[in-house]
Amino acid sequence: MHQLPAYAIDRVGPLFEAMHYNLAVQAILAGSVPAEIYVDNVDHPRVALTCHGGRVFLAGSPGEDAFSQRLPHLLTELAPASDVFVLYYEPAGAWEETLDHLLSDLDPIRSGREYYALDLPASSEGAAQPALPDGFSLRYVDEELLADETLGNRDDLVEELCSERDSVPDFLEKSFGYCLLHGNDVAGWCLSEYNTGSRCEVGIATFEPHRRQGLATATGSALLGHAASRGITQVGWHCYASNVASAATASKLGFRRRVEYPVRLAYFDATLNHAVHGNIAFQQGEYDQAVTRYKEAMAKGAAPVWVYWNAACASAQLGSRSAALDYLDQAIDRGFDDLERLLSSKHLTGLHDTEGWQDLTRRLQA
Repeated sequence: MHQLPAYAIDRVGPLFEAMHYNLAVQAILAGSVPAEIYVDNVDHPRVALTCHGGRVFLAGSPGEDAFSQRLPHLLTELAPASDVFVLYYEPAGAWEETLDHLLSDLDPIRSGREYYALDLPASSEGAAQPALPDGFSLRYVDEELLADETLGNRDDLVEELCSERDSVPDFLEKSFGYCLLHGNDVAGWCLSEYNTGSRCEVGIATFEPHRRQGLATATGSALLGHAASRGITQVGWHCYASNVASAATASKLGFRRRVEYPVRLAYFDATLNHAVHGNIAFQQGEYDQAVTRYKEAMAKGAAPVWVYWNAACASAQLGSRSAALDYLDQAIDRGFDDLERLLSSKHLTGLHDTEGWQDLTRRLQA
């Protein structure tokens, strides 16, 4: 395993060619995003790995060499500042069996992602300003906006700017975006990411309780108008295959799905890793597997309160009413206090005729 010197970066271009749709890789290879690249052989690399934030990109031919065996350790060394790593790999089929073996101790979650793209027409006009509901406005992200210390949720915006760029000045120099304001509070954003040549990608978010009002579409539209005016000809959009809302917003803006690809992700905190495995099993209706994972998370210690809540919901779906009531009791002991959510949960209706349920509601009412 060797760190690739800057003068040899062209040697790994062919290995990462299959990841052409992932602009983060192209930005790293172009030098616009600083990141180390590791290879099995500097002169004739067969496999290469690079990382930015919690995103790890692996390409080339898997084998039983020292590089592959070192992969789990390298993952923990490369992404120590992140709670989670997401491993992207190409060619996907060639790596599946190898990764099953190499990453078994990290217990990664298998997931699928989708890449959407939009080709922009040439334009010299400024960014369009879509109509917004009363109380909302769009602001271009610039020094004046970020200097306003009265801006609500300003720290969240700054954190997002620095999640892809090294600093706020670095973002302002290399990227661009729009901030959605509700009054003087940040309510969301749409920002360019990994700007490389005439391409960029989208990072977009709308805060609760402002979702489902078309605000993400409006914010995205403003970004696309500005991107066209800056000579951007193609914009990319990545989301998890399960994120129906994100895919729907991309489609409304004119993006079309181009690639579906697998990823592996794992949380370095074993408690959280088990809990997220449980969430995925829950979403798939595998309630017994979900309960098993939640119990494993609890056994690791200091599980978040939502783990007990979800374990209660999964147990109730299995008809294990006593277990469900016990998990709810533990959730309340750990700070759960949302009576409305308790009463309205569709997963817990089978508990309503029990004495334990009446005790729980009295505890929360008190």
